[in-house]
Amino acid sequence: MVSFMREEREYMKAETEAQRKETDARLEKQRAEMEKQRAEMESKAEKQRAEMESRAEQQLQAMEQQRQALERKMEARLEQQRQETELRLAEARPKTALEALPGEALEALQARLLSLQDAQLITEEELYALEDRCADCIEVMATEAATHPAVDRVVKMVLLSERMKVDESFARQLRRKHVELE
Repeated sequence: MVSFMREEREYMKAETEAQRKETDARLEKQRAEMEKQRAEMESKAEKQRAEMESRAEQQLQAMEQQRQALERKMEARLEQQRQETELRLAEARPKTALEALPGEALEALQARLLSLQDAQLITEEELYALEDRCADCIEVMATEAATHPAVDRVVKMVLLSERMKVDESFARQLRRKHVELE
């Protein structure tokens, strides 16, 4: 019986060893499967992280482009407003007499006045009165605005001279509006 018991013990030992090896193999297989799944999960997580980073970078670039476009638009709007403001200021600022009445215009008026007198369309006294108006204007041109009465009268005479091409009509208008004989 002892030998039977020994055999039984040996058999049980071998059976236990086989079961242990089988269990170890199953555990190793499960560990390997779990390691494979962990690696796959890490890979998926890494891929998702990379995709999210890529999307976030694209969104960031798109937002930056929108910001730059908006900034350019605002700069353009500010520049336009600045130009409009400068234009309004320039329009609101009274013109100087020199700006309102360039030298060439005054010379052309004087030449036309002489031609009217040569054609006997205005008298010598009328010519002198109109020349006095021109001289009064010249005296104040450096210091006064275009709204000064002496400058304003000569500007009006220049406009008449430039727009009225018929000498007789021009002479009559000068007499009517600008000649005051003393």
